[in-house]
Amino acid sequence: MPCRMSPYVEAGCGAYAVVAALDGLNKIETGRADRLRLWGSCYGGTMDDAYEWVMKNGITTSTDYPYNSTRICNIAKTMHHQVTTTGYVHVTPYNESALMNAIAIQPVSVAIQASGSSFQFYMGDSEELMGHILGPVRVWIYEDEQRHYQHSCRHK
Repeated sequence: MPCRMSPYVEAGCGAYAVVAALDGLNKIETGRADRLRLWGSCYGGTMDDAYEWVMKNGITTSTDYPYNSTRICNIAKTMHHQVTTTGYVHVTPYNESALMNAIAIQPVSVAIQASGSSFQFYMGDSEELMGHILGPVRVWIYEDEQRHYQHSCRHK
């Protein structure tokens, strides 16, 4: 089945990756599995914009700010927030060791180059979600001693 965007993110893939990372961190820190909601019209659209928004305003849940079709930011609904963050860092590009160290500490959001032909002409089982920002949630090493990453995309 194709991979789909989370219904709790009304924005682009930048917000999706930020929400995935903050959802994971919230679960690690509190044990709660709140369904966080970030509206793209509230913060701008890039991954850095989303983190900056959450640092200044927090992030609310889908219960407090349910989906509506207007896609207009309702600032009043964003004020009741469940999760905040004090910062974010950029991991050194093309440095797998730095990425592994970051993932060992907490969930991360990752931007990837998706303009190459391997992405443009991808014909696998998740072709509907070929973006350029992901939130990896697992890293493991098989018997072949190669690292394998699984991103936050869920199959239905």
